[in-house]
Amino acid sequence: MFTDYSKEGFKKHLRDDPTIYPLFCKFANQAASVREYYSAMAIFQMMRWESTIVMKNKDFKIANNWCSHYARKFMRDHPKQKGFFRLLIHPFTFFPTEADEREAIANNIVHAERVKRQKGV
Repeated sequence: MFTDYSKEGFKKHLRDDPTIYPLFCKFANQAASVREYYSAMAIFQMMRWESTIVMKNKDFKIANNWCSHYARKFMRDHPKQKGFFRLLIHPFTFFPTEADEREAIANNIVHAERVKRQKGV
């Protein structure tokens, strides 16, 4: 099954399962109260734990491909948390527009190729 992980696909995903974003925000705000930066992927793992173990929801599923979408939405919706998640722009990004590039620069988002060069990969 093909899933559209574009911005438009994310809007549909939010409509189809409106319970995920509030849970993401809950954990992101908790992390932001004690950390300057944090991992959106770690929050995804916390959401999985909370949903499947604590709430005993065996049907909870979320694809890792939505992670950057949730991180970006959280920072847009919570301006005080701008830059809380450090985001990468991959060569085959889902955000290939000029406006997205301006957003990346404004939010100190790092291009994946620069990270590789810095690590000597």
